Amino acid sequence: MADYKGIKGFKVQSLASDPSAAIVGQLWYNTTTNILKYTTQTTAWSSGGAMNTPRTTGAGFGALAAAQGFGGVTVNPTNYTGNNEQYDGSTWTEVNNMTTPRNGIAASGTQTAGIVFGGYNGAHLANTESWDGTSWSEVNNLLQARQSPGAVGTVATAALAVGGPYSITPDSKTEQWDGTSWSEVAAIGEGRNVSKQACGTTAAGLIFGGDNYPGSPRAVTLCEEWNGSAWSEVNNMTTARQDGGGVGLQTAAVTFGGNNDTVNPVPNSEEYDGTSWANTASSPATPKLNILVNSGGVSNAALQCTGNLTNVVEEYALGPTTKTVTTS
Repeated sequence: MADYKGIKGFKVQSLASDPSAAIVGQLWYNTTTNILKYTTQTTAWSSGGAMNTPRTTGAGFGALAAAQGFGGVTVNPTNYTGNNEQYDGSTWTEVNNMTTPRNGIAASGTQTAGIVFGGYNGAHLANTESWDGTSWSEVNNLLQARQSPGAVGTVATAALAVGGPYSITPDSKTEQWDGTSWSEVAAIGEGRNVSKQACGTTAAGLIFGGDNYPGSPRAVTLCEEWNGSAWSEVNNMTTARQDGGGVGLQTAAVTFGGNNDTVNPVPNSEEYDGTSWANTASSPATPKLNILVNSGGVSNAALQCTGNLTNVVEEYALGPTTKTVTTS
């Protein structure tokens, strides 16, 4: 039978104090406290580099240390911007702006290839723009103009535009992007403005919460999964929220920020394991609504950017934490 050294490659050490930079999976005996300890992975929120332009209701895509944020408004409600910035994990840099300034937009992709679609700049928009890593260009529009649709997708060539009101009636339509044009596919079960509370891929997507204005209460806990051809309702979130954010996969997602009819902003973040939602151990220090998130992020590497006309950024990242071995 293999022992710990054979599995992990190092022996159990006896140390007078816990190591300052323990490796995930490391096991040691603290001779001062007489406690056996180990490190495991956990997720937590921490401060990130501030964006250059404070804004709200923008969009973004990319990874934690290779993200991009664009659009929104800089003076609520009329100063629409196409401002575009890239993040290297610590600093944001201005790059070429979007063709059409707007807010309430959705996006899918990476720093080198992405799309942005929908939005509002005094009128609901169907505009779709493609990002080639250097500049934006107009491509085929959505079939239906819409503001704040949910964006399901992590690449520039495959995405879903889900819900998003284009009038006072909540929208249930879903459109699918194939890299060239949009086509209508199966609608969600309940029409609503999903905004940034969507994630996953066009083969396995997820939407959660949202705003069903003019219904009351406006914020909902509803969660639906996409199997590539249809939506189905699954277990709800623990807390209703609208105008929040979310990243991840259908089987591993996280949602954060937003507001509801009684709490503004919602303080807790939640994780989805493919079956049910549960509050995370850590939540943003400054939860906000109308935020910008990296739509290509995963459940253990998310960005909450700007929102509430700020330039504040927080990171949700995987890292080591020390645990105690207990015996019965």
